[in-house]
Amino acid sequence: MMGFLLFGCGRAPHDTPYTYRVPADAADDRQWTVNVDDDSVVSYAVQDAQDGGTDVVFTGIKKGSTNATVYLARAGASVQDADDVYVLTLRVDGHRNVTEPEPYGAYVVRLNGDVAGSEWSVDCSDERIVRWKEDRDYPKKSSEEDGMQDFTQIYTFTGRRPGAAHVRICVSYPWAEDAQSVREDFWLLVDSEYRVSLLEPTDFESFVISEQGTSAIHDVFEAERTADGVRLSHFDATYSWSYETDDFEETRENETVLEGGAALYKYLAGVVHKCGIPDWDGFHGTNSHVLDGKMFSFKAKLSDGTSVSASGSNAFPEHYREFCSDLYAVMRANAQQNGNE
Repeated sequence: MMGFLLFGCGRAPHDTPYTYRVPADAADDRQWTVNVDDDSVVSYAVQDAQDGGTDVVFTGIKKGSTNATVYLARAGASVQDADDVYVLTLRVDGHRNVTEPEPYGAYVVRLNGDVAGSEWSVDCSDERIVRWKEDRDYPKKSSEEDGMQDFTQIYTFTGRRPGAAHVRICVSYPWAEDAQSVREDFWLLVDSEYRVSLLEPTDFESFVISEQGTSAIHDVFEAERTADGVRLSHFDATYSWSYETDDFEETRENETVLEGGAALYKYLAGVVHKCGIPDWDGFHGTNSHVLDGKMFSFKAKLSDGTSVSASGSNAFPEHYREFCSDLYAVMRANAQQNGNE
């Protein structure tokens, strides 16, 4: 395979670069692409690694920090349509050393251990959503007696694509056959900005959110809980008066339907939680200074029987844009997955 280089700017590399190894070569119709928020802080080069895979080498230009997004996608595709995404927080010191001291938007789990030789593992329901790295920290002073030695087992989870993943951290012991215990069991939520957090759901039965601009067409998301999970649909809607029913009738076009199981329901319940949907109830906002904008309406029924209703014209409740962005993200991820199968 021929090597290739992509440079973020014309500066020459320095002696203290930061090399980030992505785990796979670019496919025939896909390539690794790099976006840097501030290319005056770092430059970059993408090149084949000697032992396989691909290296992204960042070199410092001036002191500061910036985020860099490395993603695998078809030529010209955006990060939202990527197959694999890595978001890095890079820092450059006064000597132009480049480091990534903390992964962007990571969720860190620290567990106490005390048995030398214990074997730890991660069981993840969907490795396309999160990845992780494992570290072990020993105290500076410790005494080991009968195979016991205190340490901290550290797992750092970072996001690869928006969604929810079920994670179990297990530990086993080489002298005890088939003896494995689950130390942690939890769900992680990756939002549309690839930030990872512990998923705390707000269970719902249904919700519908509708946006309308200057045309008569409404952009609608509709979710309904099912016996197996959830049914999420996205469509364009128009409404006309029916004299037969004495009410408005809905006509749907360009509808995409996603029938998801427990994982998708858990993801949407996590989005409902983090966006504070129960707090939207009673919101009715208007911004009269905007002449051409958007109107929205929202209705939800939560599992505890609570109803939520909100509406607005060019004014929106807190986290409204984030909620819509996450709904679009899960639709894009589903379309991408079906296209790759």
